[in-house]
Amino acid sequence: HSDAHLLRVLPGERTVVTCHDLLLLRAKAGELPYRGRRWWATRFRWTVGHLNRAGAVVCPSEATRTDVLRFCDVVPERTHVIPQGIADYFRPVSSAARRATRRRLGLADTLVVLQVASPVFYKNVHVGMAVLETLRKRGLDVVLIRVGAPLVPAQHSTAKSMGMPARILEQGHVSDAELVELYGAADAMLFPSTGEGFGWPALEAMACGLPLVVSSTPALTELTAGAARSAAPHDVNGLADELELVLTDEKVATEVRAAGLLRAATYTWERTLRSYASIYCSLAGRPASDCTR
Repeated sequence: HSDAHLLRVLPGERTVVTCHDLLLLRAKAGELPYRGRRWWATRFRWTVGHLNRAGAVVCPSEATRTDVLRFCDVVPERTHVIPQGIADYFRPVSSAARRATRRRLGLADTLVVLQVASPVFYKNVHVGMAVLETLRKRGLDVVLIRVGAPLVPAQHSTAKSMGMPARILEQGHVSDAELVELYGAADAMLFPSTGEGFGWPALEAMACGLPLVVSSTPALTELTAGAARSAAPHDVNGLADELELVLTDEKVATEVRAAGLLRAATYTWERTLRSYASIYCSLAGRPASDCTR
C-alpha cells in the first residue's frame, strides 16, 4: 500500500494492491496515540488515497478491510480479505532444544516472557514493560526477552525508572531459526499492541506452541479467535492478570498452547496463494481454474 500512488499511472482495473494496515490514518483520526512527524501521516494519507483506483484491494484481516472502507472510499466489492500464511518451520521445539537455548541465555528456571516488536507507537512497548513491573511487584521473578529493534532512549529511561534493565534481554534482529528457538525457550508471549493489521508475531507464537497474551484489538481478536488470553491494550492490571495465569497455572497454559496450535494450523500459504491467484484470474478475465491448479 505504500506504493499505491503508482495507480496514478498503472492501469487500475488490472492492478491488485495489498493493504496491510492503515494505522497511521487511525492515529491521525485520534484513534491511536501517535507522536511521530505529522508529514509522515500526511504523505501516507495521500499515497493510500489512490487505493480506490485499484481493481482489487487485498487486506490480511477483516479489521484492515474495515479501515480501508472507512478511510479510502474503496468500493466494497473490490476489497478482499486474504489472511497471510506461516512457514512450516515455525513449530514447537524439543525439550532438549528448549533447555539448550535457556542455558545459553543464562535463564535457568526463571519465568520468561517474550516480546517480538519494533519500538513504533502502536506496539505499546511501555505498557508491556509496565505489565512486567506489575508481575515483579506481585512476587514473580520474570525476565523479558525482546526481539526486534532495540528500545529507544525514552523506553530505556522508562525501564531504568522501573528498575528493570537487568531483567530485559535485548536480542535485536535474529534469524528465523533463532526466533523459533526463542519462541521455544519462553514461557509466554505478550503482544499488547494498540493496533495491528494482522499480527504476525502472534501467529508465529501460536504455531510454536507458546501460550499467548494479546490486547483485545480487532485484528488480534480476529487472528487468535479465542486461542489466546486477552485484555484491553492499556489495561496493565488486566494484561498482568492474564499473563500471570498462563505463567503459573499449567492447566491454563496447556489449554492456550493447544488452542493456539490448532488455530495456527489454519493459516497456510497454499490458501493465501490460491486466493490471490483467483483474484488475478478474475481481473484478467480468465477462469479461476486456470490460475488455481
